[in-house]
Amino acid sequence: GETFNFPSTVSIGVSGVTLGTWGTGKPTITHTGSLTDGLSLQNGIDDIIVMNWSLSAGTSGSGNVRWKNLFAVTPGTVGGRTNVLMLGVDTDKNSSLYDSGWTDGLFIVDCNGQSFSGGNGNVAVYAEISSRVAVLGSRVYDATGVEHCLRMQGSTKIVISNNDIALPANSKAAVTIRGRSNQALTNDKTTWSGVWAEHVVISENKITSRAGATWTVQFAPQDDGDNGPVRDIIFERNFIDSGASTSDAVVTEGISGITVRNNLIKVGGAYNALLVLYRNRYVLEAPTDTKFYNNTLYRDTAASPTYINALFMQRDAAAASAAIPTGTVYKNNLFTGPTLSNAVLPGTNCGSTADVSHSSTAAQIYGTAGGFTIPPVNYVDWKATSGYSINGGTYVPVFDDFNGAARTGTYDIGAVNP
Repeated sequence: GETFNFPSTVSIGVSGVTLGTWGTGKPTITHTGSLTDGLSLQNGIDDIIVMNWSLSAGTSGSGNVRWKNLFAVTPGTVGGRTNVLMLGVDTDKNSSLYDSGWTDGLFIVDCNGQSFSGGNGNVAVYAEISSRVAVLGSRVYDATGVEHCLRMQGSTKIVISNNDIALPANSKAAVTIRGRSNQALTNDKTTWSGVWAEHVVISENKITSRAGATWTVQFAPQDDGDNGPVRDIIFERNFIDSGASTSDAVVTEGISGITVRNNLIKVGGAYNALLVLYRNRYVLEAPTDTKFYNNTLYRDTAASPTYINALFMQRDAAAASAAIPTGTVYKNNLFTGPTLSNAVLPGTNCGSTADVSHSSTAAQIYGTAGGFTIPPVNYVDWKATSGYSINGGTYVPVFDDFNGAARTGTYDIGAVNP
């Protein structure tokens, strides 16, 4: 429970280091120097543990002094360091909780980061060109002073689960999973590295956006000029609250194998709830095999506009090829927007079609109650107790519901079994 001053960067160049605490209480580590990284992890080291720290931004004559990053790394190759664990670390008013790359085995567990500051170029949690990444049971709150809440760039084998992730900066996302071009190695983002960003599971998180932010959740290259494709992602049993954001709740530019299932989604003020997008100038393939199963969506009664595209498939004119999104499946999805006056399902600007069935029709979205409590305030309010959703579904490969209860017998529409 004591307080320690930390004036500058500490460089760790040996393996098997544990920086932890004993006894009761977390020591407060106060940054007293200029804007510097906290710990610099060198190449070729293994098994680093930092546990039970509470980090303070501290003050100086000029105001707040931030940690630039708790962890920073020297450039290297994949596997430049292995098995880095952050356990029970708290941070307030710093530039990031973790900003690192080139790590095989990164584990952020039971951490709490909030009120991030430092401006553009900083991300609350950032991992680039890494593998075996897990963010578990942590809180990443208020990145309005930096960029995204959580950004995974060109990484593989990722699990993001049981976290509270909230409030990205203007024009940024709460969660964004991005591909790997050659930008990091050759500074050429127009060519693909040949390595997929893939095998990602995002489950059982609370994800909250805000007015001014862009898409709440995104799977895509980092921009329309970056050749970094993504594939094979499962996004399930999450609660999304887009707040007053006017951008789409879930956007995928994934090449293939994107499955969005059993989520509770408050859409906010977007024109599109779910968007399958092809806009990249260098990725030749348009998205295919995108599946939306058993989600429950609700349009906030205070939101505008008064119409919505429940599912929209889009191709921008600058896309690298004439391909359009294909293989989109939308089944067993329940959507209620009591103040909407119109809805479209599916919508497209490029002739894409989708396999849509056993879901709220466009007319039902704005004209028929979904059978659950309006507005849904608590998780139990999302459970339909009456209406067309009960026994209204069809078989899809979804074997439990939002709460983990088995789906048996005739399938229902929506994320929660009645």
